[in-house]
Amino acid sequence: MTLVIEARFPLGQYLAHDGAGFPEWPPSPARLAAATVAAAYRMGEGIEAARRFCDLDPPTIVTPMVGMRDGSVSRWVPVDNPVDPDKGTIGRGGLSAKIAKPPERGTVVGDAPVRFEFVSAPQDDEWRTGLGEVLRGVPYLGRPTSPVLLRVASSMQLSDGGYLWEPDRAGDRLLPTANRAFLEALDERERERERSGVTGHHPRLAVRPVTRYRRVRLGADQGDCRPATLREARAHLQSMVYIRTAKAEPADIRKVIDAFTEAELLLPVYGVVTKQGLEIPRLFGVLAAPAWVRASAVALGSGSVVVRPELPPDTRHVVDAVRTAWGEARAWTTAAPLKGSKEEIADLIRGWSAGFNAKLVQAQSHSSPRLVGPEATEDELHVSLLFDRPLSGPLVLNRCALIPFALEE
Repeated sequence: MTLVIEARFPLGQYLAHDGAGFPEWPPSPARLAAATVAAAYRMGEGIEAARRFCDLDPPTIVTPMVGMRDGSVSRWVPVDNPVDPDKGTIGRGGLSAKIAKPPERGTVVGDAPVRFEFVSAPQDDEWRTGLGEVLRGVPYLGRPTSPVLLRVASSMQLSDGGYLWEPDRAGDRLLPTANRAFLEALDERERERERSGVTGHHPRLAVRPVTRYRRVRLGADQGDCRPATLREARAHLQSMVYIRTAKAEPADIRKVIDAFTEAELLLPVYGVVTKQGLEIPRLFGVLAAPAWVRASAVALGSGSVVVRPELPPDTRHVVDAVRTAWGEARAWTTAAPLKGSKEEIADLIRGWSAGFNAKLVQAQSHSSPRLVGPEATEDELHVSLLFDRPLSGPLVLNRCALIPFALEE
């Protein structure tokens, strides 16, 4: 079940910096988790609820448009780290027992909230209530000069003008996130502080997990080829079934399409398996809609088998296939070859594209798949299409979803 946490900054600013000294944005999931655990121990209640919070998968984050807040004045703070003449050591504060803190760097947020959505949170009302009480006790994220108000919200509330950050293995942003190893590292750091007995001692955190994120501008033109968001993909999966064909070859896709005549949309899930260092292409399965498609016998390369539809698994290949098909692009290509001659396929495409709100600029036929899929046989062809403006998927041609691609390819 989804858990949404909303963060508001009453002073309109979020002051924190990353390991390189640059302003941290957005507030990292690791910082949110660490602040929650610290608040629970300070309050003396809700500790178990806060610790379980660190077990959640990295969240999706929605942030508003922001500006940079930078300072240029360093601050000197005292530390309890005196000189020890017997051992001949001088603490990090030196003879004056003071250290310089870097200037406060951060982000101008305004009154818009930052929201974190955890899609795999457990359905446990007692835990959620305890976590909500702890969140209300978190005084700040980052520096004390940027207080925060945290609460459990009812929904994500996507709106134009901000950004959606979602975990994506192909993303170009790295955000610190929390897990069980991170929580244990926090525990060990606190034990080391207690052993040192020195005020201001700040041991390094031994474990700092990070997750790749992709940032998407909400309500803006996303360019020539934009995949659907992770939350959109999971929503579409709920209305589909999965036809598992784990040992099938890509060329078997035509047999599966012909066998499931009840399906209005079929989306192949291709991938590779590695054997003795070689990558072997496979047709892992086919996603079908509507969800009431019945079982059928399919003569695959390994023999005639009964393929039974099942609930779609939330695996990387399956989710990526849906994100691709429900994306937005000007250029699209076939995932399975079309039967017929060039003239027959051209007539089919002209009639099929006539109802779109975009003009078909160019169509090319080819025997090899442009991205993924099997080679076309003698009576088949692959087709790639270019429109004058982006179209949102899925585009379904002869019951099989097309695949978008970037024009640079």
